[in-house]
Amino acid sequence: MMTFLALFMSFSVMAQPVQNRANLEAEAKKLSLQMKILVDRNVDRLDERDLTQLVRSLERSKDILLGQRPGPGPGPIPPIPAPRYTCDRASASEYQQTFIKVKNFAYSSSGLDMSSAAATNFAQDWSTRYSCADADQFISIFGRLKNFAYSTSGLDMSAAASIDYAQQGVNSLCENYNFEAEYKNLYNFAYSTSGLDLSAAAAKDYARQRVEPQMFQCRPFNF
Repeated sequence: MMTFLALFMSFSVMAQPVQNRANLEAEAKKLSLQMKILVDRNVDRLDERDLTQLVRSLERSKDILLGQRPGPGPGPIPPIPAPRYTCDRASASEYQQTFIKVKNFAYSSSGLDMSSAAATNFAQDWSTRYSCADADQFISIFGRLKNFAYSTSGLDMSAAASIDYAQQGVNSLCENYNFEAEYKNLYNFAYSTSGLDLSAAAAKDYARQRVEPQMFQCRPFNF
């Protein structure tokens, strides 16, 4: 009896790796079929960043299947970000809500101050470039830049020039950089008689030259 029990336990221990391997093989085949379906269904909805991530992941999988897997790296493989679809590819309700929000922003005097037709065109173009989830952040960044450019304590631009300034910088602003305060400090130093004693125009140029390279070196929308 003891001999039979020992043999049974030995067989169970030996069978476990076989069962685990069989399960892994079945899972790999199932996942490959799912990937084929998902690629065919969703590949045209991905932006360039996510397509790049997908291709890299599939190339790595192909290398493993060909026995060309590279050695282990210094740490775990970074997680692949969730797919980032452009807004026009979102569900009808999400797209419509975001479209209205962006169009209202474009039409508003606190936004782009466009005509209704121009605001419609802007919202249509915007939805093919950005994710619906980007709308609030886009509007916030734009407003911050426009206010900075228009303010007398900022760049003191006209309303039209402030809008142009915000449009040019919205896709590269570093949001965590307190450029408003930094600009003001630099301007005051340059304009002050106890500082550089520059003219107002020269003091603005001085502050801009030092602040803007740090302001516009980020990618808040990852494209």
